[in-house]
This record gives sequence, C-alpha cells and structure tokens, in this order.
Amino acid sequence: MAVDSVGSSGLSQSSTSAGAASALSQNFDAFLTLLTAQLKNQDPLSPLESTEFVTQLVQFSSVEQAIHQRESLEQLVNLQIAWQATAAVGYIGKTVEASGENVFLEAGKAEIRYKLDDDAGDVKIVIKDMTGTVVRELTGEKAKGEHTITWDGKSKDGKDLDEGFYAVSVTATKGQDIAVGATTDFSGVVDSIDSIGGAVLLRIGDMRIPIGRVKSVRDTPATPPADA
Repeated sequence: MAVDSVGSSGLSQSSTSAGAASALSQNFDAFLTLLTAQLKNQDPLSPLESTEFVTQLVQFSSVEQAIHQRESLEQLVNLQIAWQATAAVGYIGKTVEASGENVFLEAGKAEIRYKLDDDAGDVKIVIKDMTGTVVRELTGEKAKGEHTITWDGKSKDGKDLDEGFYAVSVTATKGQDIAVGATTDFSGVVDSIDSIGGAVLLRIGDMRIPIGRVKSVRDTPATPPADA
C-alpha cells in the first residue's frame, strides 16, 4: 500500500496563515503601544480624534478574525483529506468502475482507455489541459470493443507537457458521419492509494484516477489456482 502525504499545499497554506497571524500580532501590539503613548502625551487643548482609533481597532479585529477563520477552514480541509485517504484504503484490491474523462500524466505518459459500441471509420481522441485548451489530438483504434492507447505526454507542437490531470474526449463516426457510441469509462483493480496536492487518487496499474470518479465498487473475483 502506498499512501503519500497530503502534499505541500496544505503545509504552505498553514505556514502562510501562521506568518500572517504573527505579523498581525506584532503590528497590533505596536499599534496599542503607539496609541497609549499618544493618549498620554496629547494636548488637552487639542485632544486627538477618538473615531480614528476606534476605526483602526475594528479593522485590526476584522483581519484577525479572518485569519482565524482561514486557519479553522484549513484544518477542516486537511481533516477531510485525511479522512478520504483513510477511507480509500478500503478500495485496495477491489474492482472499481470509474469515469475516465480525465487522465493523469506522469513520467511522460498516460494511459487512455475507451470503448466503442460498434466498428467505426474514424476515431478522434482530443486531449485538453485544465483550462480547456486543446493540447493534442490522437487517432484511436476503430474496432468495436475496449481499447487502450498510450499518450507520450507531448503537445501538438512536440513539447513535453507538465505532469497532472488532462481532460479526454473520444469521438467516433462511420459511413456518412454517423456517430458511434464511445465511452471512456473503464474498470480495474485498485493497487494502491496516493494523495497528491490534496487530491486522493486511486492507482490502477499505470493510471491514477480521482476517488470522486468512481461509479461502482465490487469484490474482485478470486484468481483460480494454476493447474499443477
């Protein structure tokens, strides 16, 4: 079993909140010190405007509350991620059916699996990044049934793309542009669990899929013993 840490994003956010809270505390202490000195040394014939002090105090209080709320939210998010990773352990060894509209590019490759309802004359696989920009188009196998194609992680310009999730769509036609049903759902046995950047991923062979893509889970049939 492989369960990675929650990722650097959570630690970075916590460090940011901690730094902001520390800076606010120092500034607030400095403000109170200055306020006290001003009140002690103000001219009785020309007293300082108290409204300005009250406004600044309210602003400091609002910022302080916002930072505390963010810290509390980050704690809840981290707890939810930890809970998901713990619950996902129960998927190991199970056969899951998952929606495959996304693939995870890692080490310069990603496995794209799809199924055709009938023989096709043309199969186009379009890959987009998370902004919706088309980065690559591939030609797929045309026979009826399930297929797997390996994407080399390169863009249409031949450049190596960054690791991460990419959206995949499969369009199949035959004859006079008659549509053929094509789905990117697939099933497989979960080997291990990863947690990257706060996302809990199921590893199925060379593929990683978000746990939220799972449509069904069932026991994996036992492998019959080999003949003696």
